[in-house]
Amino acid sequence: MEACQDGLQILPRPKREQAVVGKQGPADRHPKGGLTTKTERTQRFFFNLLCAFVVKKNMRVIAGLYKGRNLRAVPGLDVRPTSDRLRETLFNILAGRIIGTSFLDICAGSGAVGIEALSRGARQVTFVEASRRAVRAIYDNIEHCHVESDAEVLYFDAMAALKQLSHRHRQFDIVYFDPPYRSNVYLPVLEFLGAGKNLLAPDAMVIVEHHSKLILPDLVGDLRRYRVLRQGETSLDFYHNL
Repeated sequence: MEACQDGLQILPRPKREQAVVGKQGPADRHPKGGLTTKTERTQRFFFNLLCAFVVKKNMRVIAGLYKGRNLRAVPGLDVRPTSDRLRETLFNILAGRIIGTSFLDICAGSGAVGIEALSRGARQVTFVEASRRAVRAIYDNIEHCHVESDAEVLYFDAMAALKQLSHRHRQFDIVYFDPPYRSNVYLPVLEFLGAGKNLLAPDAMVIVEHHSKLILPDLVGDLRRYRVLRQGETSLDFYHNL
């Protein structure tokens, strides 16, 4: 574990777990406490494998310095990646202001959005992710695109990372926030960002990806929503710092 000069601890790249033959782990237990059958474990394995393949073949950098590079997806359904189409729409909107920015990618998943930002000219990206498997994918994608010097990975949940970044007096020009659709952190994160913690630059933009059925408030502290973009079942809400 490395400690920054101002006290923030950044966890090192997670190590891959080693399987222990003959021992029963949490994955072998049924949610209600019983043991899963061999058939159920086999079905789950191939289902996650299929999900990983379907997602992975569509994961790529769309434009910029690293255009066309394939990105590793996070296996299974725990992480829902932002589609190529939605990323392209997002960065078409950001085209006039992405160059030279400090970009914060909260609940980063595989890191595809943050890496797209670097590819299109962002100065630096901080990735926040609490899933060990997703953090591994972020590291792999950063290394594959050779952007280690412009990227920071924080292996924390969203609120803990924001508090630490605030303590470090970090400021960001663009924040992209894409938690799991059923997450309960939408409002807490928006409230923290809008509470004047100096995480946002004076003309900062906050973009929230969510299911279209979820209605977010127009005003959260110093954040005011000025645009909603809907694409299928997904919406992007754009906030600016008052």
